[in-house]
Amino acid sequence: MVSRIGPPQVGLWKIVRRELTRARANLTPKCESLVRTLVAKGEAAVAREPQRRGEAEANLRFLIAGMLAVAQTKGENELHEWSYRAALKKLCPLFPFC
Repeated sequence: MVSRIGPPQVGLWKIVRRELTRARANLTPKCESLVRTLVAKGEAAVAREPQRRGEAEANLRFLIAGMLAVAQTKGENELHEWSYRAALKKLCPLFPFC
């Protein structure tokens, strides 16, 4: 079963939804859980350093693009936990996510 990316929200999660919609990609439920946790961590960091919100938003787009690139190497348009982990491994450190 594939996530439909959840209800409209504000903040960083809205960027996730927008980027996935633009790419016509989905998250598996496990991957969605991982991404939601990461976004919550990012929102908490941005709350402490609000002047870095623009950086966080750009980095989130970069991370989603990295996840999509990993998935596409396997012919997938669905993001799995392996695409999440591979993108993080390649891109970290990346404020405010890792």
